[in-house]
Order: sequence, then C-alpha cells, then structure tokens
Amino acid sequence: MRVLVLGASGATGKQVVKQLIEKQIYSRIVIRKSAVLPEEILENPLVEIVEGNINELNDSEINNLIGECNVIISCLGHNVTLKGLFGIPRYLVFDAIKRISGAVKNKANKKVKLILMGTTAYTNSLSRETNSMGEKIILSLLKLLLPPH
Repeated sequence: MRVLVLGASGATGKQVVKQLIEKQIYSRIVIRKSAVLPEEILENPLVEIVEGNINELNDSEINNLIGECNVIISCLGHNVTLKGLFGIPRYLVFDAIKRISGAVKNKANKKVKLILMGTTAYTNSLSRETNSMGEKIILSLLKLLLPPH
C-alpha cells in the first residue's frame, strides 16, 4: 500500500505522515519547496518527498503523482490570515481535489480511496497551541458573519 498525502507540511499533514510511519506504511508526500519538516519525516525511508505546488502540476505530473497510490489524503488548507483566507490561490482545496479526483476517475480499473481532512480554525489546546490576536479577531468575525459549515 502507498498513501499520497497532500499538504504534508501543515500541522495536520505532519501528524498524518507520522502516523503512517508508525504503521510502516509507504507514503508519497507533496510539499512546497519552502516547507519545513521534522527530521523524522525527512530522513525516513518510508517517505517519498515530492516538492511542488499541487495547483501548478500538469495532468501528466498529477497522473504520475497518484500512480501506485491506493489512498490519497488531502490535508490542504489555508492559513488563518487575511492573505491566507482571501488571497491567491483562493480555491486551493477545491481546485486541487477537482483535479485529483478527475485523474483518479480516469483510472477506471483502479480503486483509490480519497480522504479529505480539514482543521480550519482548530486550535489544539492540549498541545499548548494558541491563536494570535489577529487570528482571534478574524475567527470572531467569521463566527458572526458565516453560518456554521
């Protein structure tokens, strides 16, 4: 089994990859060139690292990315900042999942499980995470203006 993890350098993605390593599952991870990963992920032989922006890959590169993978886990998300919420790429998750699911659909004889994960605006107090004042203001405004998703 091989698992493709999108957004592996984020808080959720790192945890997913660590759990895959613990279970001795091969993983292919997609990270930005500027991403920072812990040594336990960077140097693990069970992890294949692909550097790049998922929305900048062409169809052939997407097909190569998902080839050999039985499971795709998307941990893509936006940073809780004004630029992260309203800047480019505005529809990062939507566009990436649309392309990935289209590529999987074209592989009619292969079954692939697609898992979407999201922790937008989640703060893990057990890990002593805290929100900055800016994040608190944005989250408060969003709670007032948007219906629960």
